[in-house]
Amino acid sequence: MRIVLDTNVLISALISAKGAPAQVFDRWQAGELELVAAQEVLDELQRVLTYPRVRSRLRYSNEQIEHSIWRA
Repeated sequence: MRIVLDTNVLISALISAKGAPAQVFDRWQAGELELVAAQEVLDELQRVLTYPRVRSRLRYSNEQIEHSIWRA
């Protein structure tokens, strides 16, 4: 199944392991869903992930985000 998520949902999933965004994200990481995103959304996500306030709350390390999360 293909899904489209906006930046807010993706950030929510990366911050909290609870809730619907995290469940969808975890299913995507497990290969159960295919994430479809416009380049503009990916660019915005990359920009938001550099914000110190967001970065400090993430449930993944910088290395996981930069090297593995988006390669599922």
